[in-house]
Amino acid sequence: MKLTTAVVVPSYNHETFVGEAIQSALDQTRAPDEVIVVDDGSTDDSRVILESVRAPAFRVLLQPNLGAHAALNRGIAESKADLIFILNSDDSFAPERVDHFARLFEADAELALAGSWLEVVDGSGRRLAVKEAWHNLEPWPLGPPEHTFQGTEDPRANLLQTNYLSTTSNFVFRRSVWERHGPFRPLRYAHDWDFALRVARTEKIRIVPSVLLRYRVHDRNTIRENRTAMEFEILWVLAANVAPYLDPSLAGAEGNEGRSDFLKRLHASIHTFGHDRVFWLLAVLCSAEGDGAGFRDLLDPENGLRSWFLERMR
Repeated sequence: MKLTTAVVVPSYNHETFVGEAIQSALDQTRAPDEVIVVDDGSTDDSRVILESVRAPAFRVLLQPNLGAHAALNRGIAESKADLIFILNSDDSFAPERVDHFARLFEADAELALAGSWLEVVDGSGRRLAVKEAWHNLEPWPLGPPEHTFQGTEDPRANLLQTNYLSTTSNFVFRRSVWERHGPFRPLRYAHDWDFALRVARTEKIRIVPSVLLRYRVHDRNTIRENRTAMEFEILWVLAANVAPYLDPSLAGAEGNEGRSDFLKRLHASIHTFGHDRVFWLLAVLCSAEGDGAGFRDLLDPENGLRSWFLERMR
């Protein structure tokens, strides 16, 4: 069955790049059925650029600045398509990306979430590297592959080690998957990793070993804003999602030997930035509350306990 497709673009203050991003979505070899841009309160000329675009499948939604997660959730909710592609306003698609993934999902009814290798470029578009999922360009030092999940070809287990998808621009998923596992939670730095972990707990994910995305790094990337806050969010995400992965049978680790190997790799793969006590306290809190309101309240920048955690980390 042919799937309808939508490209959802959360846009915020990327006047230099947003035109290229939108054009890459419109110039696909298989035209998407919808291209929906949600401008999240831009204060530069992004809206002027967006309002100049003329295309039958294209529309712009405006909202005050609520965060990337809110822009994503609104764009997906407004779409009617079966298959959702995300494209951040400073990235761009390879021309065949929509067609390649649409065919992949049409051929595999069990596939829930997929991504590809990506080309990392700088602010001027110059190639810096190619990110090949969990095989290279690790965001922090990892142990020897024979001791960690990097030494396996398991896309689920490797998500516990790093967000090898790197960006929501690398997310392709069925709308029904977002309805089951969404919405994106109010995380500023790690909403993509959190969503991927929630999906991969129980559903099939896949990486295509082809470069189908250009991921731009520049001095205004969100991850450069506040290192401590970013690390805290990552620890929160891992604490919120690690428990369902503790069943080694989900990774095909059957029997005592398989379970032992899985747990040893898990121990070597979880990266806490040297804040082991913070991570385990968060994990205990999440386990006790069952991902309850008190645990979720830690995402509120004004939460007192969150402030305490950040002070300990500093």
